[in-house]
Amino acid sequence: KSESRAAKLAEALKRSIAESEDKLHVLDDKIAKLMANIRQLDDKLRALQSEKADKEDIITGIESQLRTSNSKALTIRSELAARIEQLETETLAKDSQISEAKVALVQARRESEALRGDASAAIMDSKAAQESLTSLQRQLKVRE
Repeated sequence: KSESRAAKLAEALKRSIAESEDKLHVLDDKIAKLMANIRQLDDKLRALQSEKADKEDIITGIESQLRTSNSKALTIRSELAARIEQLETETLAKDSQISEAKVALVQARRESEALRGDASAAIMDSKAAQESLTSLQRQLKVRE
């Protein structure tokens, strides 16, 4: 009777281990996807920051031209001012995109850390279940 209970318990532990391993594989897949997303977000962030720097360089150049070109006609100044305004608007849009990318990156990192914690817990549960199974198997062998 106790051997039957031990065998049932061993089977339950085996199922628990298999379920824990399945969960661990799922978590590993999620972590891999999140890491890929983090890399993509990092790449996007760098690209957006580079674009912003380029826009700022253009604005600086245009402003310098305006300061050194007092002899040019008012129409040229008006066109340059319009271009500056357009670039500043684009720069503000890039700032917003950068902020959104940073928020998404922080969220992805938090999710990744949470999943790592879940994976660690699943590993610990799996190890504990494996140890219990090993102990039960030893007990069964001793009884036999």
